[in-house]
Amino acid sequence: MASRPLRSDPAALVALLSGPGRSDLARFLIRQRWFAAKTRGIAAVDVLDWAILDPDGPLVLLLIAVDGDPYYVPVTVSLDAAPEATLVRAGAEAVVDAHHDPRFGRRVLAAIASGHSADGRHGRFSFRPTPRWAFPPDPDALAGRRLTGEQSIPLSWWAISC
Repeated sequence: MASRPLRSDPAALVALLSGPGRSDLARFLIRQRWFAAKTRGIAAVDVLDWAILDPDGPLVLLLIAVDGDPYYVPVTVSLDAAPEATLVRAGAEAVVDAHHDPRFGRRVLAAIASGHSADGRHGRFSFRPTPRWAFPPDPDALAGRRLTGEQSIPLSWWAISC
């Protein structure tokens, strides 16, 4: 692992998940309701591409291949991570599912509103607005709370009041 903290070095975060934290990433995926292959097990997990959505934290967008099947997994770093959100620990820091961070929903909303694209190492993560939907002018001013009911997609874990 790099000598700098993961929260200030997105490349070190990705290196951890691509190397020594790969088996922890696989165990995290198997625990997720949305993961399609949880009953068959995982033979290989590879990080195909990644981009920074927000350098603070950081919020990192991962494109991974699990036994050849692509998955999008956003991650961030936390010092006080809930066990169910943790992918892998590195000292006092934990790489966590970004859906557990209230900034993530706000940053995604802002990226969609602006049509932002985050350049990856091999491609691009693009956000496109829905026609005729009025986006709030300041997503950071929105109140967000994590939903606690049964949900089909992780992004719906956060309710953002507009």
